[in-house]
Formats: sequence, structure tokens, C-alpha cells
Amino acid sequence: MTTTSSAVDRPPSQLSATDEDMATLLDVMDVHAEIHQNQVAGIGDQIDAMHLEVKNMSEDMRLANTDRSQEIRQIVDMKGTLENLANTVARNELVRSEPALENVQITEILEDVRMQLKLDLPTVLRMLREVKQSSMCAAKIVSDATPAISGLPADSSSSADVSAVNNKLDALLAICQALRSSPTVDGDQPQPEKQFSPQIQNNVGSRRLAQAEGETHAPKEILEEPAPHSSVIEGSSVIKGSGVIKGSGVIKGSSDTNGSSVIREPIVIEADNGGSSSNEQLQEVLNFLREDHGQRTQQMEQQADSVRYLNELNTWLEAFVSSGTAQIQDVATGIKQLCKELGTSDETEMHDEGGGEGRQNTVLADLRRFLAESDARGRDGAKLQSTVDGLIAAINEDMRKNAEMRSTYTTESVIGFIDRQRQDQERMLRAIATELSNDIRGERLRFVEAMKEATAINVQVHVEEFKKELTREVLLMTQEVSRLQRERQTLEQQIADLFSFYAKQKHAAAVATPRAPSVDYQQAQTPQVRRGEA
Repeated sequence: MTTTSSAVDRPPSQLSATDEDMATLLDVMDVHAEIHQNQVAGIGDQIDAMHLEVKNMSEDMRLANTDRSQEIRQIVDMKGTLENLANTVARNELVRSEPALENVQITEILEDVRMQLKLDLPTVLRMLREVKQSSMCAAKIVSDATPAISGLPADSSSSADVSAVNNKLDALLAICQALRSSPTVDGDQPQPEKQFSPQIQNNVGSRRLAQAEGETHAPKEILEEPAPHSSVIEGSSVIKGSGVIKGSGVIKGSSDTNGSSVIREPIVIEADNGGSSSNEQLQEVLNFLREDHGQRTQQMEQQADSVRYLNELNTWLEAFVSSGTAQIQDVATGIKQLCKELGTSDETEMHDEGGGEGRQNTVLADLRRFLAESDARGRDGAKLQSTVDGLIAAINEDMRKNAEMRSTYTTESVIGFIDRQRQDQERMLRAIATELSNDIRGERLRFVEAMKEATAINVQVHVEEFKKELTREVLLMTQEVSRLQRERQTLEQQIADLFSFYAKQKHAAAVATPRAPSVDYQQAQTPQVRRGEA
């Protein structure tokens, strides 16, 4: 804090009670201003930390949503696999009454499916465990980061989904084994191979294409808007002869946005008494799929509600942070304005230290001016009092001298007075002459010293300039000499190359024509060396 010189320069003995009170008040105001600034800085840090926590929470929720989308994609893939298995079982039910050769082929296909299922079962279980772990982690993150929302149902357990999928896989394995161990229809007599109609083949091909497209676009559509799934099995059976059931079954389904397959082709089923159990198992599988779809739909709704709630919470937090920041900025602006009015801000201190011309209209400035004016008035009063005291003493002395002079006013006193006046005038003239001579001598000495200094400076400047020019010339000559040396080295190198080339040519000419006239090497070298030296 910058204090006025009027209050600081005065010794402690001259400080009044008012000055001490004002200094104490200024110190207290400075302390309070510093405390307020520290509090505002702490509130700003807390707001920044809260903003960072909200951003981190948004990142965690984004990661949780990503994990949940991966889980949904894996479940959709698993559902497609189960539907493929169900379609395979349905096709196997269609060809149960075909010849033995076709049954053998179907058995081989089922065996391949069973082996493939056995091979893929560990992978499926591993994927289910990963899905379970990721869903548990995501649920934990969401439950930790998201407050409870009233009116929403609880999340379904991932272990129940895994057990349901395992039960479905066991049921499908049992169906495959039953189909493998079932006997052929009408004994072992081969029957002519039946061909499916082109309409059925086209329906099967279109179904597979629709299923592939549904599996491709399933994750995105599930995340957008899950639709209810419906699957209806209608069928009729007619009993003929020796316990053979010939019936037609139509499996109808509706294509929804979550990637479920569409089954619209007519399937002709000729089965024995074991077909009812297979239909029941298929119905059970479809029921399981419906339950799984319902659970996933409910889970997606819960997730959508959670995301919406988090978005609303994020919006509210951003608005809260913005309003809080605005309020803190208003408070900081008010504090700065108060400090500026009190004169405790940095700008005011810099202005005081810089000695600005403009007068500041602040409380501290007014107090300092008041203290300075009070101090000036006190000093003026003391000077006036001392002047009045001196004037009174002079008047008293003059009155005393006048009284003495009146009492002793004679001729001798007049002569003595004149002598004293003459002596005083002589002393005054001597003092004036001495002062004038000293002034003249000092002026002369200063003039001589100034001339000497100016002459020395001019000579030194000329010497420095000459040194610079000489140094520049020396550098130029040094560079020229180095350039000449480099050119000389280049010429020597070229001469050496020419001599080597000449020697090679001479040797080649000597080998080609032994009787060729020889050239004096010294005579050929001398002009080139001279040119190089030149």
C-alpha cells in the first residue's frame, strides 16, 4: 500500500491522534480488500473444478453408452445365430420324410452344425462373459454418476440373460440330437427326392438377404427406436394312417427396427409324432426371444431416460455454472469498483507511484489530501508563530536601542555611529569584491575545463572512427587474401587433375603406339605451373 509522504515523513512525535486513526483505518481496509480478493479467487477455482468434474462425468457416460451399444450389437449377433439355428431345424423338419440319402445329408449337415456350435460355444460364452462384465461396469458407472429417477423400472440382471441364452442353446442341441437319432419315414425304402418349388427357393433367398441386411443395420436401428416384436405360429395337423402327421405350418413375423429377421415363406412340414416336441421347443425358443427382446426394449428405454436425464442435468449444471460465474464476476466487478473508489487497486497505486497529473477522486486520495493539507496548515501556523515571535523580539530590541540612544544621544555617539557605518560598508565592499573575484575565477576555470573536455572528446571520436575504418579495411583485405588462397587451391587442384589426365592419356597412347614421340613432362608442366602461380 502506498501512503502519502506527508503522513510518513513526519516523526512519530508530531503524529496526531487523527493521523494514527486514519493510518489504522487504511491498513484495515487493505486487509479486507486482500481477503475479499482471495475469497473470489477461491470461488473461481471451485467453479473451474466443478466444470471439469461435469465434463469428466459426460465422458464417462459417453463411454458407458459406447459399451452398451457394443453389448447390444453382440446380443443382436447372437440372436441372428439362434434364428439361423431355428431356421435350420425348421428345414430339417421339412425334409424328415425325404429318402434315406437326403436324411443322411441332413444328418451330416446337422452334425456339422452341432460341431460348429460346439466349437463356437466357448467363444459365445466368452463373449457373454465380456458382455456381462461390460454391462456390469457400465451399470456401475451409470448408477454412480446418475441419481435415481423415480418412476423407472429397475435394470434386468445380466446373469439372467446369460442363463436364458444358455438354456436356449441347450434346447437347440437337444433338438439336433433328436433329429439325428430319429428313424426314417416309411421304413428304409428310398423315396424319390422332392424338389422345392421356385417360390420357396426365392422366399428362402430373399429371407436370407433380408436377415443379412437386418443384422448389418441392427445396432444403429436399435439405438434409435426399438419397436415391438411379434411372432405368430399358425398351423394345422391332420392324422392319417399309421401315426404320420402331415401338416402345414406358417411362421409369420414382423420386421422391426432392432434387426430381427423376417420369416414370410410358407414351409411345408411333414413330421412324425416327434414333430410336436420340436414345435414346442421352437415355440419356447421364440418365447425366450420375445422375453429377451422385451428386456432389451425396457433396458433401452431406461438407457434413453438416463441419457435424457444426464443431458438435462448437464444443461442445468452449465446454466448454474454460467449464472454462478456471472454473479461472481458481478461481485468481483463491485469489489474492484469499491477498491478503485477507496484507492487500493493496483491501477491507483501505479498512478500514485507514477505521479499522474490528474487528481483521483477516491476516498483514500481525499484522506491523504486532507492529511497533507492539515500538515501544511500546521507547518504554516508554526512558521507564522515563529515569525511573529521574531518580529516581537525585533520590535522590543529596537525600542530598547531607541531608548538607549535617546538617553545617550551626543556628538561622540554620532561620530562613533558614523565610524561603525563606514566599517560595515567597507566590510560589505570587501565581501562583494571577494565574491565577484571568486565567481570570475570559477567561471574561467569551468570554461577552460569545458574546452579541454570538448577537445579531448573530439580527438577520441576521430581516433575511434579511424580505428573502425582501419579494422574494416583489414577485414576486407583478409577476406580478399582468403579468397585468393581458395582460388589458388582450386587452380592447383585443376592442374593436378589435368596432369593426371595427361599421364593417363600418355600411357594409353604409349600402349597403343609404342613409337609415338615422347613429350617432355617438365616442359609441359612449366607453363601451367607458371599460370597457376600467376
